[in-house]
Amino acid sequence: MISVGFQESNIVMSDYGGGGLYCDISGQYFDLEAIVSDKDGEYFVDAGCFDGNTSLQCMGWCAGNLRMVYAFEPDSRNYQISCKNLSRIGCEFELYESAVWSGKEVLRFKEDTGAGWGSFVSGKGEKNIRADSIDNKLNGRKATYIKMDVEGSELEALRGSIKTIREYQPKLALPLYHKPEDIIEIPIFLEELGLGYKYYLRHYQTRMEETVLYAVPS
Repeated sequence: MISVGFQESNIVMSDYGGGGLYCDISGQYFDLEAIVSDKDGEYFVDAGCFDGNTSLQCMGWCAGNLRMVYAFEPDSRNYQISCKNLSRIGCEFELYESAVWSGKEVLRFKEDTGAGWGSFVSGKGEKNIRADSIDNKLNGRKATYIKMDVEGSELEALRGSIKTIREYQPKLALPLYHKPEDIIEIPIFLEELGLGYKYYLRHYQTRMEETVLYAVPS
């Protein structure tokens, strides 16, 4: 790298067992300061809310102008933690112990018994969980921002959000790293809706994980 002009002081070498460096990802899912100015009265859908902290971050990002949160979390342990965290969010919220899907289903689910953030829908899962679509749960109610982190079910969840997306054209924050095909199939799916979204790609690690697509209405 030095031979092609990089300053040695700007080169960081990782010795994390080949795993890369973990970066500050506190702004992940809200890295929109340069492209979004209107944050007045956000209606936030937190699909795969884990512990509820992403919704709390949304409140900070929009400077308190958060009107409503619709949060989805199928992992029973994370759901209980989210209940406590969202109870102090300072706005109305609805928390569903449910996965996000294209419709109402019962799915097999593999729970992450460690940190808890890696639970996912799998035919080899140990338990059954309830799943439903964003369109069904919102039932015509407003959404201005949809964030998903549903461990590979993003495209299926988007299929269950078409009515909401068409009606309100919300901002979208969607991870593209859970499946190799997502980086192609998810933007194509959104573009075929014909809504004129503009797309921005951000990556938040030196590892393969944490690549987020932002889709912003023009």
